[in-house]
Amino acid sequence: MRLPLWPFLLLFIFGAVWGTACDDSSSNNNHDAGPDVDIIDAGDDSDISDADADVISVDCDAQSECVPWEPTEGVPPEYNIRIDDLACDDLFSNIRINRTGFGNYYSFDCYYQPAGVTKGQTVLMNLDTLDASPISPSCADCSYYNSWINGNWLVAEKFNYSSPGNDIELHRYRLTSDTWSTVLAVPGADVGYPMITGTGGMLYLSNEGSSDSGNYSLNYYHLETNDSTMLEELEGSIDGYFTGDELIAWSVYYYKDGVESTTLKVADPATWEVRTIRRATKYPIYIYPVISKKHVVFDSFSVLCGKGVYNLKMYDWESDVVTDVKVDRFWDTPTGYAFRWPLIAYADHSVACSGYVLPGGAIATNASYLVLHDLETGVRRPLPIPLTGLYDLEGMTITHKNELIYRRHPNFSEKYYYLLNLYDAGFIDEEGHVIPDPTFPTTDATP
Repeated sequence: MRLPLWPFLLLFIFGAVWGTACDDSSSNNNHDAGPDVDIIDAGDDSDISDADADVISVDCDAQSECVPWEPTEGVPPEYNIRIDDLACDDLFSNIRINRTGFGNYYSFDCYYQPAGVTKGQTVLMNLDTLDASPISPSCADCSYYNSWINGNWLVAEKFNYSSPGNDIELHRYRLTSDTWSTVLAVPGADVGYPMITGTGGMLYLSNEGSSDSGNYSLNYYHLETNDSTMLEELEGSIDGYFTGDELIAWSVYYYKDGVESTTLKVADPATWEVRTIRRATKYPIYIYPVISKKHVVFDSFSVLCGKGVYNLKMYDWESDVVTDVKVDRFWDTPTGYAFRWPLIAYADHSVACSGYVLPGGAIATNASYLVLHDLETGVRRPLPIPLTGLYDLEGMTITHKNELIYRRHPNFSEKYYYLLNLYDAGFIDEEGHVIPDPTFPTTDATP
């Protein structure tokens, strides 16, 4: 059996559906260059069950025409390097890159699917030299993929084609000794989708002991002590989860007695203090959290101007509040965003006035720019990367050297990965803060 991909695929599918459904092409609106912060106190009473909890106050009556931002110059090609063709052979048609790395090293999963059977390998790349080499053991009846690297460890799924009753195992690779070993192998059960914290903890899904093979629990396993803890025995379904160096977060979707709700939980593995933010609406909600330091960024369903859209929010563990990161009146912020405090990169449709009325009355095409946003200073800056489609650009990760790895997929089958040096390209300063672009405003105004 194979772990279901639907919780993760729905992140993209629902984004695409709501993005299309929420287009208000008859509206004339300025694009938002930096929305006012809407603060929701998560405090002691963080169980927010009011269906109106995510109704955000924005100006729905703005009638001025939207003028799209247009770059005056492109990204220097020497600082914007395509890396997927360096990591994988031509034989492999898809790549999955995880969002954390060990020093200069990041892992890629290169795979292809002949006759519906996934074959793949795990590749380690040095982002300084761009050298890449496969590290997963070679075997005729198995594949390694869904890898995740952090600290001294890399974990990956091993799919055993010759053993249908024990299809998926979790294996670990210690970078300091170049050795592989088995972490978990449960007869008759699936374990998979691992992620590692900076302190050696691993999150994974498992259907061990479940009467329903499609019902998975979320578990925490420490790679050094081998201690294991079940974090969530599912009555609902896991939408997304993420491990940072200091926090972990996960979300669960529930449907009970005709009421739908999504719970976002954040925990400190050092103390196992768990905090919960719950919202109930009449719509399904899928949350995909990403963590850096004590901050959790996640996509959240909101009702804006009578429309339902997904926008970005951030939970701050220290202050215990949720703030808005990006609010778009009528379009979703796609689920692909890269976050390393204080920088976040996400696709923004309003910069290109997508779906809005242009001067002269025409409707802008469906497109977005990748925007670099400094959450400490509030400065936002579109990156002058040519755009081609609605969900063409996605931020993947920002490295410890402030290099942005992003993905372009002009169509469903083609995906290209790039490494953009934000400092050398002139987008951030020596302290890692975004340098304002004089052609783009940092307050609500039309350029």
